[in-house]
Amino acid sequence: MIVFTMLGFAIHVMVEVNIGTTGGTDHVRKNIWIVRKNDSLF
Repeated sequence: MIVFTMLGFAIHVMVEVNIGTTGGTDHVRKNIWIVRKNDSLF
């Protein structure tokens, strides 16, 4: 489980960096928030 959480965290960081540089959209940010909420189950 720890491995999945670490991998998920790394993906979140990469996605957030991309959003930070492109501006992103509210839709994408909401999806990230949902994924984060799911990660808390681990």
